Amino acid sequence: MSVKVNGFDNNPFDQRSVIAGFSRVIITLCRLVLAGAYVAGGDTIDWTNGGVNSAVPSAQSFQTNGPVVATVADNGPAAGILANGGNYVLTPGTLLTNWLLRVYKTAGTEYSGTYLADALTDTIFVTAYWFR
Repeated sequence: MSVKVNGFDNNPFDQRSVIAGFSRVIITLCRLVLAGAYVAGGDTIDWTNGGVNSAVPSAQSFQTNGPVVATVADNGPAAGILANGGNYVLTPGTLLTNWLLRVYKTAGTEYSGTYLADALTDTIFVTAYWFR
């Protein structure tokens, strides 16, 4: 199942989630939404959201492989992934449409099967840095 990329406020991505960064950098603030079941090896992230409410800054349409740097932060309840020793890891793709989000339930143990409350109640934020 692919991961939905929303704006930082969990609404569809829009310009309120874009910061004009320093010098030659644009910063986007995104919230990832999980659904369905985790795919072994990582769930797909499509920065273009299938062309609807793209998380790709308009000035970056020439970039075909995604942000230069992207960091992920989990802000969830005590029963969430991070609180239990797990984490979320972004793996860059070769295109804007094939990045991966790998989920580790605990240190070194990859998530498997249907997402449960431990992942669904987490708030997963991504800060992505794009060259202008």
